[in-house]
Amino acid sequence: MRYLDYLKERFYQLLFVLGIVFTIEAFLLTVPNSAFIKWYVAFILIGGYLLLNWFEYHRMKKFLDEADEMITQLEKKYLLPEILHFPDKREYLFIMNIMKTMSKSMADHVNQFQFENREYKEYIEMWIHEVKIPIAAAKMIGENHKSEEMKSILSEIERIDGYVEQALYYARSNTVEKDYMIKSIRLEEIVNQVLIHNKSALISKKTKVSLQGLEQEVYSDSKWLIFILNQIIVNSIKYSETIPLELEIKAEEKKEVIQLTIRDNGIGINKNELSRVFEKGFTGQHGRVYKKSTGLGLYLCKKLCTKLSHGLSIDSEEKKGTCVTITFPKGSFLVRM
Repeated sequence: MRYLDYLKERFYQLLFVLGIVFTIEAFLLTVPNSAFIKWYVAFILIGGYLLLNWFEYHRMKKFLDEADEMITQLEKKYLLPEILHFPDKREYLFIMNIMKTMSKSMADHVNQFQFENREYKEYIEMWIHEVKIPIAAAKMIGENHKSEEMKSILSEIERIDGYVEQALYYARSNTVEKDYMIKSIRLEEIVNQVLIHNKSALISKKTKVSLQGLEQEVYSDSKWLIFILNQIIVNSIKYSETIPLELEIKAEEKKEVIQLTIRDNGIGINKNELSRVFEKGFTGQHGRVYKKSTGLGLYLCKKLCTKLSHGLSIDSEEKKGTCVTITFPKGSFLVRM
């Protein structure tokens, strides 16, 4: 705030002082030989008023600058009243009490929200674990009663299982740092687990799988990486019209990173939609028209990769296929919280 702006806000106050000066000056006109007194009185009144305002302005500016600097550095902005030093003036103390009351109310609200959110998350996780038991039982029954109709039923059960798994990881996605273990992982083991998990769908698409360079080892969390790769391969299966489906999974060692690419010959993604595929809830044209997608799969993959300090990018050309690349920093245990 500039001093001129400060004075503009006190325009009526300044007008009042000038009115007093004018009244006194008008009275002094009736007094002979009072020129010096007139100038002296005007100078004292106006100068004194401006000087007092100047000191008050600097005190306010110092306070506002301090508050601005602190709130810029604070992660939780609502805690500002707890650490801000207020000048010893009644109006400031009054404002401080109001702000502290607001801050306490906000903190109570946040704590209540976190408590309810934690309870809801725990319920969702418990419900998912419970519902996975009958899903697993249904899959076992289906595998013991082979028929064409049962194959279709098993396919739908697999989809349900995939959506349930997605819901579980979505519920946990904000607390990855409390549920991970970074260690050296052989990519071949992880990829094979994901392929085995999706074997029925891959067989139905007569998939040709090409694996290259998977003897590489990376630092990651096996559970979360399996989920990420599973989402990518499920998308390759889901958005493929040509049979056989062709999957190329390749790991390459670069200068400071190891890159894992998953390439398919599916229907691809429109170039205009590529920049939005990691947005929450974004399904794109193919997701809406063909498969009724939830728009959560790639969003979760990106979110988890960011938490684990992995890079994730996607390149695609419509009707020619899609290539997803996961980038692992070489020899790093660092995880960004």
